[in-house]
Amino acid sequence: MDIPSSEFLELLDKSALVIPPEYVSKILESKGFYSPDPTCSKLVAAAVQQFLTETLNEVLDIIPGKPVTSLSSKNKDQRLCLTMPDLAGALETMGVKVEKPLYYADKPLGNQ
Repeated sequence: MDIPSSEFLELLDKSALVIPPEYVSKILESKGFYSPDPTCSKLVAAAVQQFLTETLNEVLDIIPGKPVTSLSSKNKDQRLCLTMPDLAGALETMGVKVEKPLYYADKPLGNQ
């Protein structure tokens, strides 16, 4: 779908983003990227939202046969519980490898 950039920017301004552009802008600034144009942070927020949506949809595709666990015994709502192995499997199909980090101690054991 090819749309002119002016229409794309108009759609970006009208879209309801899950991640606030102000928050994205603050994170980008803390990592050394500053742009006075708010469209830049809106574009990054839209890209992150799209990535998260695709990842969660992939998780739901991977675990269709997994039983739904209730988070509360009093609540009769059935909710899915996202586990790290499920998320790692979905990310791996998208080309992102997730591994458990090696354990590092703050202080060496023994002579202190």
